[in-house]
Amino acid sequence: LSPAGLRVFRGHTDSVVSVVFGEGDELASAGNFDGTVRFWSLESGEALRTLHTGAMVVLDIALSPGGARMASAGFDSAVKLWYVPT
Repeated sequence: LSPAGLRVFRGHTDSVVSVVFGEGDELASAGNFDGTVRFWSLESGEALRTLHTGAMVVLDIALSPGGARMASAGFDSAVKLWYVPT
């Protein structure tokens, strides 16, 4: 990629530790040390949604094969399942 083709997604208030791409590369989501998972449109760069997971830190996230669900794991000793916003 050329530097002109790169996009920076901002909004987290602490370190980002996990990023995944949604089906069709239309969506990116990221989990981090502020306990949230954020979703962005890759096309526009617009922030679509913020999920407050209840965990102090989100260590990892994973999307289901169809992209409709997401799992998050954090310092609260739980794996949580979510519906991905459309």
